[in-house]
Amino acid sequence: MKKTNDIEVPSSRLIFATVLFILSLASAAFIPLVLWLPISDAAKKTISALLVVGVPQGLNILAVIILGKKGYQYLKSLVFEFIKKNLKFREIGPVRHTIGLIMFIIPLVLAWLLPYFSENISFYQPNKILINAGGDILFIASLIVLGGDFWDKLRGLFFRNAKMNFPPKQLS
Repeated sequence: MKKTNDIEVPSSRLIFATVLFILSLASAAFIPLVLWLPISDAAKKTISALLVVGVPQGLNILAVIILGKKGYQYLKSLVFEFIKKNLKFREIGPVRHTIGLIMFIIPLVLAWLLPYFSENISFYQPNKILINAGGDILFIASLIVLGGDFWDKLRGLFFRNAKMNFPPKQLS
């Protein structure tokens, strides 16, 4: 039995709910595996959509049912505390920033250009799903490479009054 703030949760229930919670966070990561399945494109799209929209919510509801509201809040605090403790956020250097920006821009440019020029690229049509999935993975990886400060900059795009504070130019 694990004792949370006000309730006791059996260890087996806590472990099972933890697995469900982590699967809910990682369910979208299974989409590339779905693309490899020998099923119709409609089935792939349906399963992929469920992995993004339906499955995470369903798994979270199951975890709440298993643990109750207070147990689930305790579980969330444990998981996010573990993530925060083990992921070291530090300022990124200029090389990592440049690599991250290149990784960020390439999928955006390809997504913009491919609808116009895909007929002229012979290897694109037979490999369309893999190329598009690779672009999505590269885009997500770029956000990880660019780090937390970049996330804050992106978040600022959604606030009308957000201002950017640039450091003063240093004369060298």
